[in-house]
Amino acid sequence: MRTNARLPLVVCLLLSLLAGVVAAQKRAPDPEESLRLVLDGVRGPGDILRAGAELAELGPAALEALFARLANEATALSTPQRTALTSALGSLPREAVLAFLARVARAPREERERVAGVTLLASFGSRNELMLALDLASSADDEGPLAPSVREALEQALVGICRREQGSALTLAGFFAQVPAALQASIVAALVRAGGVELPGLFAAQLGSGTDADALLLLELGNHATHYGACDDQLVLERVRGYLGHPERRLGVLACLALEKLRDYQAVPDLVVLLDDSNAALSQRAHAALRSLTGLDFGAQTEPWMAWLSPSLDWWDERADAARVALVSGTAAQAAAALADVAAQRLFVADVVQLLELALQRPEPDLVRFGCRALSSLREPCVIHALEQALEHADPALSAEIQHTLTRLARPRPQAHHPPPIPALEKAVTP
Repeated sequence: MRTNARLPLVVCLLLSLLAGVVAAQKRAPDPEESLRLVLDGVRGPGDILRAGAELAELGPAALEALFARLANEATALSTPQRTALTSALGSLPREAVLAFLARVARAPREERERVAGVTLLASFGSRNELMLALDLASSADDEGPLAPSVREALEQALVGICRREQGSALTLAGFFAQVPAALQASIVAALVRAGGVELPGLFAAQLGSGTDADALLLLELGNHATHYGACDDQLVLERVRGYLGHPERRLGVLACLALEKLRDYQAVPDLVVLLDDSNAALSQRAHAALRSLTGLDFGAQTEPWMAWLSPSLDWWDERADAARVALVSGTAAQAAAALADVAAQRLFVADVVQLLELALQRPEPDLVRFGCRALSSLREPCVIHALEQALEHADPALSAEIQHTLTRLARPRPQAHHPPPIPALEKAVTP
């Protein structure tokens, strides 16, 4: 009987609780409705901060709704509305947003959702989220190319992170060998867009990642040198030089092109050997690189080049040190003879420039003048700095001549260039 007496009380309590839940649900705003109302109130840039703050107040529970609106209605939203949504998502707890994006990356998703996820990382991602950006961009078919919208969003995100946080470029380059070819292309493109003097080293360090990957890296090394000039990092040059004899001959062709653009004068003996290669494309590319790096042209056959190379190597082994001593501390006549001897060399041009620079430190104006002329005859980027050092010479006529030479060298010139003969220095200098 006591149990039956308590039943009405229990029922009343349950009904009261249920009524409270229903009332609470009625009072609680619907996230979708709140989201719609806030976005409808965004009329221009002046509403972005307010709307972003109001959307962020919806909390992590609204994260999926916010992301869905950003992904699914991106084209229907105005730029201020998209910015407000991105701001709100960036204001939510970072751990919650990153965990959500990780779930997006793991599950099969539409292209627009992947674009939205990568775009979010472009605004607030750090070096730690570089791999997450790559994962978000990956399609179900890892071997297929990225959709254009995904590729552009990914590259913008990678560039943004690299520019925002120091050391990100090195971290990103480290992922190169771990990702599919489509992502490798985006990594390289992003690093190029982010810029930096360390690019040749980053690219060279990834060589050995596979034939196609190596072809991409060698091509970009050559492109980088075209825009930013020669490379003096010997580790980079040695790694590229190692591809001249690669069994995959197209890599050898690309290595020839890269070394020519990087101005690797030490590669000349290896390039001479390639003139006899059975692959016509490789031998032709080696010949073109030899002409560029030496300013000489003995034709496409190996024998004339070897006839020049052998005595040139002997000169560096047997006479280079004596020429250095004469230029530093010899008499005017000895220095003039050494200067003529050095100026005639076309093997290892960077080393030739270093020896010719010694003539610019001599007290005799005639030696300085002919040293400058010998340098300018090389028409190489590395001679500019040497000539600039001599601009402050006490002889105003010599200084003016050097300035004229620098101006002339700065003008665009045809790529196929052969230096003019070196003047007869011994006759022009009075002992």
